[in-house]
Amino acid sequence: SSGINAEWPLRPGDRSWYKPLLDSMSDQVHAAVYRDSEKLKDSQKDAIKNKFKMFNNTLEEQLNIQKKWSIPDSKFREWVRNDNVDAIVDKYAERMFRKYEKVNFSSNNKKYILHTPEDVKNILNMFFDQKS
Repeated sequence: SSGINAEWPLRPGDRSWYKPLLDSMSDQVHAAVYRDSEKLKDSQKDAIKNKFKMFNNTLEEQLNIQKKWSIPDSKFREWVRNDNVDAIVDKYAERMFRKYEKVNFSSNNKKYILHTPEDVKNILNMFFDQKS
């Protein structure tokens, strides 16, 4: 047995599920260029808001999907979770959280910055936890 339940949709090493998360963090998708001393244009503010909306929605969708999957083999489950964390958390911290946490892109940034990097790590570590 591979340690993966019959419903498992991905093979080991298939990281395509988190491509939408990585895409949401890309500045190519949302060209929101700013300088700390510069007042943001409305289009830049909207781009940053959309970037966070896309990331938050994608993370929530993936949590809902992947909580339905289980990996009974605890070592493999831990490896997959660590792979997810390695692929996403540092990029989120660098490309989103630290980059925009002190930028005034909204009258209420907390409406968009819903997660710290630690929150994202904790969410990713909830994946594949369905009790079979």
